[in-house]
Amino acid sequence: NNVPEPNVGLERFYNFATFTCKSALTARQGARSLQNFTKYASREPVFSHLLHCESFSLGESTLIKGTPTRGDLASHIVSITEPAGFRFSSGLERGEGAGEDEEVRYRVMLQRERLPPLQGCWMVHECLCLKHGMLFNGDSGGTTTE
Repeated sequence: NNVPEPNVGLERFYNFATFTCKSALTARQGARSLQNFTKYASREPVFSHLLHCESFSLGESTLIKGTPTRGDLASHIVSITEPAGFRFSSGLERGEGAGEDEEVRYRVMLQRERLPPLQGCWMVHECLCLKHGMLFNGDSGGTTTE
């Protein structure tokens, strides 16, 4: 995020994310300006894994053809490895095993824009942390993020 300049990663994300995505990641407070986006997105606990990752890997892609009202959609699973500090993002101290790296998985949905000025550009439409997204899976029969 901070190489070569502070918040350059957030700036890049802001420029390639849909308004809906920016609103969701910042609780509707950072979608209209880059300054507010960097302020609120950097505090978001779910988004912090992306900001402080040590490494990442991309899973298989799924492509859904566009319709007359929206462009193509592409879904990717991104696995992020984050070095575990001695505190959780909430500030509470970790117990034993504080030195183990943590792997967090995200589903990133991209949408190809169909209208100018960004026609043909792939934009981040959704960024969902699967660790938190599976909490609401309840009766669907899905019990794992694998």
